[in-house]
Amino acid sequence: MANGTFSEDLFDLCVIDTTDNPLRSPWTNAFFGDLKKLMAPHGVVTQNIGSMGDWLEGHYKRHVGYGFNKYHIMNVNTPEYPSPYFLALMTDTLDMSSVDWNWWSGLEIPTIYYHPSMHAPLFELPLETQNYYNLEGMPWDPYDSRRLKKIWKNAKMEAGTRRLKAEL
Repeated sequence: MANGTFSEDLFDLCVIDTTDNPLRSPWTNAFFGDLKKLMAPHGVVTQNIGSMGDWLEGHYKRHVGYGFNKYHIMNVNTPEYPSPYFLALMTDTLDMSSVDWNWWSGLEIPTIYYHPSMHAPLFELPLETQNYYNLEGMPWDPYDSRRLKKIWKNAKMEAGTRRLKAEL
């Protein structure tokens, strides 16, 4: 925004880092609405959410209320914060699982905390987080929750079967 007018260019990436402010930061609903207008359809907005906690639902309500078609939770293990530490990724059309690894490798970017074999696991949530989203009446339905609920249900059934066999 320059002189109160918006540029015609849309952004591919927006990183919101609220670590210096409490994670229940002063980012307003109006802010996220305006941000959505500045993003290209394939663009991604990412914001740190924090570790497990009751603020997860609040972030989701602010982010999806402005029409992002896809909402992903990324599980990041960093040396700076207690893990698991979560990032929210919001986009309209970008498929986080469809990566051109030939293009990535061609860039020859040296990395420490990321490489292609880590990509898919970043979107797997720890069991305690899966449990959080499986609570009855929980209004938040994360992007991948249906698949995670099936996994959790199967794990509970398998644990019950093992317990029953042990009793016999």
